[in-house]
Amino acid sequence: DGTFAIRDLTPDRYTIRIANLDTGKDGGFYLKSVYVNGVEAVGREIDLTTGPVGDVELILSSAVGSVAGTVVWPEERAEAHAAPEPAAELTVVMIPEKVPSGDTRPVEAYLDRDGRFQVTDLEPGTYRAFAVTHYNIGLWQNAEFLRQMADRGMAVEVAGRSGAPIEVQALRAADVRQVEERIE
Repeated sequence: DGTFAIRDLTPDRYTIRIANLDTGKDGGFYLKSVYVNGVEAVGREIDLTTGPVGDVELILSSAVGSVAGTVVWPEERAEAHAAPEPAAELTVVMIPEKVPSGDTRPVEAYLDRDGRFQVTDLEPGTYRAFAVTHYNIGLWQNAEFLRQMADRGMAVEVAGRSGAPIEVQALRAADVRQVEERIE
């Protein structure tokens, strides 16, 4: 019937997120809104610091979007679409910029054997796409790092129930390290 109960939570603030682990052919969902006792929860946060809440309503949407594409290597590489050296693992990182939920968690994808990637179950909105080696999720959750990297990523508009084909320029590892060293 769609009801749920979570018991024995400590008094704190909680953020509700949807995890699309195995969406199958029909796609996943994103959390469109959260209501606590009939009032929309700002930032999808539920405040239990003053005690339990009575009624929580989660509104899900199946109007997820997707992005598929390829990576273009820096010009100094002999072949623009050549795969990285075996020791280097390439990750495509999608950073939400303007999504209604305000969720800023990075979404990552890996290249297949043909040098393609696909990211599914995205909340509609604006993202920045980056292709990097030596991906460190903590670094890509740092607001100052993201601010300094923003102009190096590709802006991507994701619409519900549609896909956006893109070509992402791979970033040089030295350029990413240089930004990382400036924020340390």
